Amino acid sequence: MHTIQQASDIVFRHILNPASESIPIKHSLGKILAEDIYASDDVPDFDQSAVDGFAIQYEQYTENETWQVVGEMKAGDYPFELKSTSERLCAKIFTGASVPHGFNSVVMKEYAELLSDNTVKLKVHSARLYQNIRKKGEEVRKGEIIFKKYTVIKPEHIAVITSIGKAEVLVLKDIAIKIIVTGNELKDIEKEKKINIGEKFESNGIVLKSLIQKYFSVTTDYEIIKDDKDSIFSAMKQASQSYDVVITTGGVSVGDYDFTKPVIKELGFEILIDKVAQKPGKPFVFAVNNHKKIIFGLPGNPRAVLSCFYWYVLRFLRTSYRLPSDWYLPIVKFPMQKDIAINDNKSRILFISIENGQVVVPEKQDSHMLVSAAKADGLIVLHESKRQGDLVDVYLI
Repeated sequence: MHTIQQASDIVFRHILNPASESIPIKHSLGKILAEDIYASDDVPDFDQSAVDGFAIQYEQYTENETWQVVGEMKAGDYPFELKSTSERLCAKIFTGASVPHGFNSVVMKEYAELLSDNTVKLKVHSARLYQNIRKKGEEVRKGEIIFKKYTVIKPEHIAVITSIGKAEVLVLKDIAIKIIVTGNELKDIEKEKKINIGEKFESNGIVLKSLIQKYFSVTTDYEIIKDDKDSIFSAMKQASQSYDVVITTGGVSVGDYDFTKPVIKELGFEILIDKVAQKPGKPFVFAVNNHKKIIFGLPGNPRAVLSCFYWYVLRFLRTSYRLPSDWYLPIVKFPMQKDIAINDNKSRILFISIENGQVVVPEKQDSHMLVSAAKADGLIVLHESKRQGDLVDVYLI
């Protein structure tokens, strides 16, 4: 039996290396950059007004003087050039418009009194060089890296990349994932209206699919299979041929109807992990084949499924996508509210809440208990007993 650290080390020795592809920037939300994004030009790429007002030469400014309006600049207008520098000449200008050549300061509209169509009195106390002007290149200089490779693309990234004229972006291809849920007792809530005693609505596949879609912008399929060896073999064979990662739940223990491990072996996979000294989730399976396909065999109990997903599957996918270590679950430190005793050699993966700045461990932590996990603020992983007040790492979920 492996320790939780040994199991983690084995999993991380087999991370995937997704290829890259070019896709339209409008379809890139949640994808992971496979290239550095450089500024093709200065940002902004011209001096532009930050306000509605009047563009002037600040060297000519004196309070309460009258200025001649020689033009108007709206956003999108090509800038004209100031011909004379010996008179008080100004241009009416709007937010985002290019500052005409020869002007170097903008007085806000609120400080202007329009005397006629082409004269205005400016009343601000003083003017400064480049006042209310967004200078060319003040945000990013041409050739500068804007976003680094392996950045998760957010809406704000899309806006910036689009603004520099880049219509397509190189991203990592999705890791194709298939979820197979096994169990005679499981019923699909979309197909069944009622269930009998001894049956239950399937939730493991739904929660795994939801979690993967929460953390990664990938399409994930799942299906429910009866505890029949031939059916499981057929489903897993097809999945292992068509997908990069197969996640199963149930059938990984030693019961008469636990067929998952024998099927994995028959499909030519090498089982590198089949038990871990942890609670919950002791019957955890990790297997690989010569084609670098991966199988995660998770237990059937819902809480154990969540524990193994967060500690192994999520970290595996995050590492395969080359994401920073704090991206998938933020880590904070809090003191324990009460003592936690560990009297065996098994690590504990515990769902916890944070109350009054302390870690509170609900009493109901059995592998089949899902409600307290659903209400949790995070999880902790303990390898030894902890005393009240001891600081522990909390992985926020």
